[in-house]
Amino acid sequence: MQAVVEVRVLLALMLGLILGSGTAAAFECAGLTMPSSIVICSDPELMRLADERQAAIYEARARIGEDRWPELWENQKAWVRSYAATCGVLPDRPPQIPVPISLKECFRQAAEARIAFIRAYGGTEGASTPSPGAAVDTAAPARSLKLSGDQRWVVLASRRDADEAIGIARYYSSDFQSVLVVKASNGIYAVIIGPEHTTSIQAFRERSKSLRPLPGDAFLSRGDSWSEEIWRLRSPLLAEMNYDGKTRPG
Repeated sequence: MQAVVEVRVLLALMLGLILGSGTAAAFECAGLTMPSSIVICSDPELMRLADERQAAIYEARARIGEDRWPELWENQKAWVRSYAATCGVLPDRPPQIPVPISLKECFRQAAEARIAFIRAYGGTEGASTPSPGAAVDTAAPARSLKLSGDQRWVVLASRRDADEAIGIARYYSSDFQSVLVVKASNGIYAVIIGPEHTTSIQAFRERSKSLRPLPGDAFLSRGDSWSEEIWRLRSPLLAEMNYDGKTRPG
């Protein structure tokens, strides 16, 4: 039920964008009882990000054209149905009040990653030439992801949707250029950093405390169950994705 109502709210915002001045209205909190909306309305920054996300969707629709719009729209509806549950907010259970800082942070990271994904969506497809000074990337070379000794991967997040995982990776790429998205044998996509010479997540947090904060549930892994590299940042200017047999700038 929550997902249906959230999609209706999203539809209303999009209708306002299409029929109105082209500027998204502020996130509406009055009368909403959905658990995810309660979380968003508890924090001005989350409300601002909700508005920013809707503006990004409007801009993306204008950028990609009506032929490709249905694909993005279906992707967005799927994300709306899943992101709150990923943060631990269930559709039939109200969140803890006051809303914990950790929950707000999860929503913030999900929102920022989604905005990054929407703004990059379709931005490079169909380009005939690369940007000046940018090297053309090829498919990620096959390599073993299993580590040994004191080397570990730092796992930032796990997602069932590759696009969501890539959005999170882009969010962290400004501070961690070794960020990757890999696919596990169970079909889950993991956002990882490394390899790093560490056997303690706390030690890594301390070492990287001047950078973008790691998620509270970040952990270390040897990568035993990862079967394939999906996406990686090849340079500060150009990323690449190898997904469903296609390789394109990320």
